[in-house]
Amino acid sequence: MKFVALIGLFIVFSVVTCERITQPTISKAVVELVPEAVMVTEAWFSIKTERPDAGLTVALERDGKEVLRFTGLKDTVVADSGLQPGHGYTYRLRLYRSGKGVGPTPPVSITTLDTTSHDIEWTVYDIPSPYGSGVLYDVAIVDENDIWAVGEIYSDSNQTWLPYNAVHWDGKKWELGRVYFPIVCGQNSLTPYPSKAVLAFDNNEIWISSSGDKLAILKNGKQIDQFCLPRSVAMSINKMWGIFSKSKDFYICGYNGLIGHFDGEQWHRIESGTDLPLRDIWGVWNIFKHRYQILAIGSDIFSFKPSQVLEIFPDSSIQQSTQGLPNSITGIWGWKGIEWYISGDGVYYRRYSQEKWDKVDEVSSVFTRSVRGMGPTDVFVAGDFGYLAHWNGKSWYRYTTFPGNVDWYQLAVSRDIVVAVGVSVKGFRVDGGVILMGHR
Repeated sequence: MKFVALIGLFIVFSVVTCERITQPTISKAVVELVPEAVMVTEAWFSIKTERPDAGLTVALERDGKEVLRFTGLKDTVVADSGLQPGHGYTYRLRLYRSGKGVGPTPPVSITTLDTTSHDIEWTVYDIPSPYGSGVLYDVAIVDENDIWAVGEIYSDSNQTWLPYNAVHWDGKKWELGRVYFPIVCGQNSLTPYPSKAVLAFDNNEIWISSSGDKLAILKNGKQIDQFCLPRSVAMSINKMWGIFSKSKDFYICGYNGLIGHFDGEQWHRIESGTDLPLRDIWGVWNIFKHRYQILAIGSDIFSFKPSQVLEIFPDSSIQQSTQGLPNSITGIWGWKGIEWYISGDGVYYRRYSQEKWDKVDEVSSVFTRSVRGMGPTDVFVAGDFGYLAHWNGKSWYRYTTFPGNVDWYQLAVSRDIVVAVGVSVKGFRVDGGVILMGHR
């Protein structure tokens, strides 16, 4: 009898196993599993289908073991967590109807991120301004041989009143330069007004703003245009963000809650619903919304007015949650819509599904002015008194080798280089601009 029972179990196991093995692989036309964001201990996938089916059950398998199951085949985003850093995994979907297997999708392989190194070789460059208060406000990295910092530096002994408003790195040295803006809108005369913001695009264009309502465009390092903003969007520009690839999508923000949008052909104003100074703007491709998500922050520094976070659309904006944020905030950066950081009176962090911003306790209480990064294991914050810290996916590390008389105003981060710019202060006197370069 035992022998007969064992034979029966073997037959059942063989039938089930053969059924599972011989199920045909489901084509991408039916459903596709696409890795969207691979982090240190979690991975996010899009499920894409042209044939939604509420009657199907969908199972996500990791290395042949089911980790998630839900009912209804549709376009959605799913996540798997509890993974090991720097480890490879294979995923696939398996579909079921009425408890019976329909088939698996082709396997998808990923490797989770490992933590990045805190080891960076730093160099500080002073940009003296002997004839006036010099400062650098913003910086943009094109590549390791093409970096632009902007602000105002008074070091021309022949024209002490006329600032240099750009500093360029050619891979070997920093060189002062001038970018020219219209003196008066509608006229041809030009002058190098102090510059406030810089943005590098993928088409080799560099856009630089004055501290007012004027813009200059550089192409391959040479200035090719300059213009005033239309009256409908005129503002004192603080920051810029945009993409110039197949299409143009460019945003500016400034004082009095002003936001402007350029769609490649026309400028128009976006109502913000606030009169706070908008101090920073950042956009990411949001894997949940399948579109660019653009956030701007508003704050009247060191006042009692509540800060604001705005989500910006091409023709409108809406307020997002500020729960947990202080009144004084200065910078924002995000990654794929999964996580966002805000700098200011502390550093704050929010996951995709959170309403509340959580304070990062590991970061010093020093006032931070900028946050930028390359991904979830590579985030930098910088601020007053030479403060600079790095998140590597596991821990925060503060670099303590910089002079305390420096305030860092802005960061730019690439795969190989980190750059911070700001101002050097001696006593009660602004001494000049300063640049920090870090090579990994």
